[in-house]
Amino acid sequence: MSKINQSRIDKILSRHEVSLVGKNEQDNEIWEATSQSDVSKSYIIQFDNTNEQASYECECPSFKYDEDNTPPTCKHIEAVKQLKYRELTNTL
Repeated sequence: MSKINQSRIDKILSRHEVSLVGKNEQDNEIWEATSQSDVSKSYIIQFDNTNEQASYECECPSFKYDEDNTPPTCKHIEAVKQLKYRELTNTL
């Protein structure tokens, strides 16, 4: 993970600020995350598991514009990953 602070991810998870909203025509999962700085905004996260290498994309500025973001991620994507892991391991 990049320089993302775990406490920010924990806050997203504890406030239930990220949720699965459906799938698109390519069968990618579509998630929605509420902005922590402006609750009237939300960002869409796509999880593509149709290729050999699963990938995530987020609409938030941090994901789009952070040049030091290697591999590409953001707190919203990391929250989705942790939520999916918890669901898979039944550790909710």
